[in-house]
Amino acid sequence: YIEMKKKHPDAVLLFRVGDFYETFSDDAIAASEILGITLTRRANGAAAYVELAGFPHHALDSYLPKLVRAGKRVAICEQLEDPKLTKKLVKRGITELVTPGVTLNDNVLERGSNNFLGALHVSGRDKLILDGDFLRLHNYANEAEKQSVIALQLMAGGPVTIADQPGTVGDNLKYYQNDELLALNADRFVGQPLADKSNGTVWYGSMTNGDVVVGIFNRDDNAKTVNLPLSAVGVNTEMSARDLWLHSDMGNITSIKASIPAHGCKIVRLSKPLL
Repeated sequence: YIEMKKKHPDAVLLFRVGDFYETFSDDAIAASEILGITLTRRANGAAAYVELAGFPHHALDSYLPKLVRAGKRVAICEQLEDPKLTKKLVKRGITELVTPGVTLNDNVLERGSNNFLGALHVSGRDKLILDGDFLRLHNYANEAEKQSVIALQLMAGGPVTIADQPGTVGDNLKYYQNDELLALNADRFVGQPLADKSNGTVWYGSMTNGDVVVGIFNRDDNAKTVNLPLSAVGVNTEMSARDLWLHSDMGNITSIKASIPAHGCKIVRLSKPLL
């Protein structure tokens, strides 16, 4: 129990003991007050006593929502092996961590109203990014739209937050796993929109090693051809370019020329040419 509690000290630990979930010490005091269950005391070695409160395991769906709605984080510790098949202490482990902010449990969520979820992401070399855009790629029409929504998150310094479920993600997992784009987040990159008439269609920023990343987004319903001089993003010399979605080198360039599909994007990483 102590080992499990150390992993989640700020959560109410529901510790499975046979047919019951037990809570101990301060957790037991809190659980008895919130759930209206009996608080008892039991001797524990050198300690004078330890508070204890529990409820039958089959009543979890009734008691868990009450703890969460009271603002408690709840760690559920289950028995991971059959007690009949071991002569030692039954192996246990945390199988679920339920919080007021993140839960998919139908008994915890308010079914008749919206349930809002927000996230704080520290990125951009200690800049705070507020992000509430949880991505479900299966809702987008085609590859171009899927690439754009992920790229824009990363160009703006946000995380890629997946809301697709195992049953809906399908072959979209590959879009979430673009290592060359995820490198921006690992580098704590934060771009900025080009301050001109681009209307947010061009984003750019610098990596810690001096590389410049440029994102061009086509917000139109039709494909368009672009020719963006590197000087527009403050680069006044020839650079070696790499397309981060195609994973291909573009050679040395002084401008980004591309045909971008409707709602698509072009993400290019610029590096100093090798001598």
